[in-house]
Amino acid sequence: MYETTATSDQKWRFHPVRKMRIRHNGVDYRGTIGTEFFSIADGEVVEKRFDKNVGNMIRIRHKYGVYSEYFHADSLNDHLREGSRVKRGQKLGTIGRTGKLCTGPHLHMGLYKMQGEKRKFIELSSLKKILKPAPSINQAYRAEFKQHVDKFVAEMEKHQKPILADSVR
Repeated sequence: MYETTATSDQKWRFHPVRKMRIRHNGVDYRGTIGTEFFSIADGEVVEKRFDKNVGNMIRIRHKYGVYSEYFHADSLNDHLREGSRVKRGQKLGTIGRTGKLCTGPHLHMGLYKMQGEKRKFIELSSLKKILKPAPSINQAYRAEFKQHVDKFVAEMEKHQKPILADSVR
Protein backbone atom coordinates (compact mmCIF):
# COMPACT_ATOMS: atom_id res chain seq x y z
CA MET A 1 0.00 0.00 0.00
CA TYR A 2 1.22 3.48 -0.86
CA GLU A 3 0.91 6.45 1.45
CA THR A 4 1.53 10.07 0.63
CA THR A 5 1.04 13.52 2.02
CA ALA A 6 -1.10 16.19 0.37
CA THR A 7 1.02 19.33 0.18
CA SER A 8 -1.60 21.56 -1.39
CA ASP A 9 -5.37 21.59 -1.33
CA GLN A 10 -8.01 23.14 -3.57
CA LYS A 11 -8.12 26.65 -2.20
CA TRP A 12 -7.13 30.08 -3.40
CA ARG A 13 -3.42 30.43 -2.92
CA PHE A 14 -0.39 32.47 -3.80
CA HIS A 15 1.07 30.50 -6.70
CA PRO A 16 4.75 29.74 -6.07
CA VAL A 17 5.74 30.14 -9.75
CA ARG A 18 3.26 32.68 -11.14
CA LYS A 19 3.64 34.88 -8.01
CA MET A 20 -0.06 35.75 -7.90
CA ARG A 21 -3.18 34.62 -6.04
CA ILE A 22 -5.05 31.96 -8.06
CA ARG A 23 -7.37 29.03 -7.40
CA HIS A 24 -5.69 25.63 -7.24
CA ASN A 25 -7.98 23.11 -8.95
CA GLY A 26 -6.66 19.89 -7.49
CA VAL A 27 -4.60 18.35 -4.74
CA ASP A 28 -0.82 18.00 -4.86
CA TYR A 29 0.65 14.81 -3.41
CA ARG A 30 4.30 14.84 -2.43
CA GLY A 31 6.36 11.92 -3.71
CA THR A 32 9.76 10.91 -4.96
CA ILE A 33 10.48 10.83 -8.66
CA GLY A 34 9.65 7.39 -10.02
CA THR A 35 6.93 6.52 -7.47
CA GLU A 36 4.02 4.90 -9.31
CA PHE A 37 0.54 6.44 -9.38
CA PHE A 38 -2.72 4.76 -10.33
CA SER A 39 -6.17 5.43 -11.77
CA ILE A 40 -8.78 6.30 -9.15
CA ALA A 41 -11.57 4.48 -11.08
CA ASP A 42 -12.39 2.59 -14.28
CA GLY A 43 -12.49 4.87 -17.31
CA GLU A 44 -11.17 5.84 -20.71
CA VAL A 45 -8.08 7.90 -21.51
CA VAL A 46 -9.23 11.10 -23.24
CA GLU A 47 -5.91 12.95 -23.27
CA LYS A 48 -2.26 11.98 -22.82
CA ARG A 49 0.47 14.42 -23.78
CA PHE A 50 3.20 16.81 -22.71
CA ASP A 51 2.11 20.34 -21.79
CA LYS A 52 4.73 23.05 -21.29
CA ASN A 53 3.04 24.25 -18.07
CA VAL A 54 2.01 20.99 -16.36
CA GLY A 55 4.44 18.57 -18.00
CA ASN A 56 3.51 14.98 -18.74
CA MET A 57 -0.23 14.71 -18.16
CA ILE A 58 -3.11 12.30 -18.57
CA ARG A 59 -6.88 12.79 -18.31
CA ILE A 60 -9.42 10.02 -17.86
CA ARG A 61 -13.22 10.07 -18.31
CA HIS A 62 -15.06 8.00 -15.69
CA LYS A 63 -18.72 7.19 -15.11
CA TYR A 64 -21.25 9.93 -14.40
CA GLY A 65 -19.34 12.50 -16.45
CA VAL A 66 -16.46 12.75 -13.96
CA TYR A 67 -12.92 13.27 -15.25
CA SER A 68 -9.63 12.85 -13.39
CA GLU A 69 -6.40 14.55 -14.37
CA TYR A 70 -2.84 13.86 -13.31
CA PHE A 71 0.01 16.35 -13.94
CA HIS A 72 3.82 16.60 -13.65
CA ALA A 73 4.48 12.87 -14.29
CA ASP A 74 8.04 11.71 -14.84
CA SER A 75 6.69 9.00 -17.13
CA LEU A 76 3.33 7.77 -18.38
CA ASN A 77 2.46 4.15 -19.18
CA ASP A 78 3.58 3.54 -22.80
CA HIS A 79 0.65 1.19 -23.43
CA LEU A 80 -1.94 3.90 -22.77
CA ARG A 81 -3.29 5.92 -25.67
CA GLU A 82 -6.32 8.14 -26.14
CA GLY A 83 -9.25 5.72 -26.17
CA SER A 84 -7.51 3.13 -23.97
CA ARG A 85 -9.64 1.63 -21.20
CA VAL A 86 -8.19 1.72 -17.68
CA LYS A 87 -9.22 -0.09 -14.52
CA ARG A 88 -9.31 1.29 -11.01
CA GLY A 89 -5.85 0.82 -9.50
CA GLN A 90 -4.12 0.44 -12.88
CA LYS A 91 -0.71 2.07 -13.08
CA LEU A 92 -0.80 5.28 -15.09
CA GLY A 93 2.74 6.50 -14.63
CA THR A 94 5.33 7.73 -12.16
CA ILE A 95 5.57 10.91 -10.13
CA GLY A 96 7.88 13.57 -11.52
CA ARG A 97 8.55 17.29 -11.68
CA THR A 98 7.82 18.10 -15.31
CA GLY A 99 6.38 21.37 -16.61
CA LYS A 100 7.38 24.94 -15.90
CA LEU A 101 4.70 25.35 -13.18
CA CYS A 102 6.16 22.53 -11.10
CA THR A 103 8.23 23.45 -8.04
CA GLY A 104 9.35 19.96 -7.00
CA PRO A 105 8.49 16.27 -7.31
CA HIS A 106 4.77 15.70 -6.80
CA LEU A 107 1.58 14.53 -8.47
CA HIS A 108 -1.22 17.00 -9.09
CA MET A 109 -4.61 15.25 -9.21
CA GLY A 110 -7.86 17.00 -10.01
CA LEU A 111 -11.48 15.95 -10.56
CA TYR A 112 -13.99 17.80 -12.70
CA LYS A 113 -17.17 17.61 -14.78
CA MET A 114 -17.70 19.40 -18.06
CA GLN A 115 -20.25 22.22 -18.30
CA GLY A 116 -20.34 22.95 -22.01
CA GLU A 117 -16.75 23.74 -22.92
CA LYS A 118 -15.71 24.64 -19.35
CA ARG A 119 -14.37 22.40 -16.60
CA LYS A 120 -16.22 22.57 -13.27
CA PHE A 121 -13.75 21.29 -10.71
CA ILE A 122 -14.97 19.08 -7.90
CA GLU A 123 -13.59 19.94 -4.50
CA LEU A 124 -12.46 16.64 -3.03
CA SER A 125 -13.41 17.66 0.50
CA SER A 126 -17.02 18.06 -0.71
CA LEU A 127 -17.22 14.31 -1.36
CA LYS A 128 -17.27 13.69 2.41
CA LYS A 129 -20.83 15.03 2.37
CA ILE A 130 -22.11 12.52 -0.21
CA LEU A 131 -20.04 9.42 0.49
CA LYS A 132 -21.62 7.35 3.19
CA PRO A 133 -20.06 4.49 5.13
CA ALA A 134 -20.95 1.04 3.84
CA PRO A 135 -23.54 -0.80 5.91
CA SER A 136 -22.26 -3.42 8.34
CA ILE A 137 -22.25 -7.03 7.22
CA ASN A 138 -25.13 -9.07 8.65
CA GLN A 139 -24.03 -10.92 11.80
CA ALA A 140 -25.15 -14.30 10.38
CA TYR A 141 -22.97 -13.82 7.28
CA ARG A 142 -20.00 -12.81 9.44
CA ALA A 143 -20.39 -15.97 11.56
CA GLU A 144 -20.61 -18.14 8.42
CA PHE A 145 -17.54 -16.45 6.96
CA LYS A 146 -15.59 -17.01 10.20
CA GLN A 147 -16.49 -20.73 10.10
CA HIS A 148 -15.09 -20.99 6.56
CA VAL A 149 -11.93 -19.11 7.53
CA ASP A 150 -11.38 -21.30 10.60
CA LYS A 151 -11.86 -24.45 8.50
CA PHE A 152 -9.36 -23.33 5.84
CA VAL A 153 -6.77 -22.16 8.39
CA ALA A 154 -6.99 -25.52 10.17
CA GLU A 155 -6.57 -27.32 6.84
CA MET A 156 -3.50 -25.22 5.94
CA GLU A 157 -1.92 -25.81 9.35
CA LYS A 158 -2.44 -29.54 8.94
CA HIS A 159 -0.35 -29.54 5.75
CA GLN A 160 2.56 -27.39 6.94
CA LYS A 161 5.89 -29.15 6.76
CA PRO A 162 7.74 -29.30 10.06
CA ILE A 163 11.08 -27.49 10.17
CA LEU A 164 13.90 -29.85 10.99
CA ALA A 165 16.53 -28.58 13.40
CA ASP A 166 19.32 -29.86 11.17
CA SER A 167 18.08 -27.89 8.14
CA VAL A 168 18.19 -24.51 9.93
CA ARG A 169 21.68 -23.10 10.20
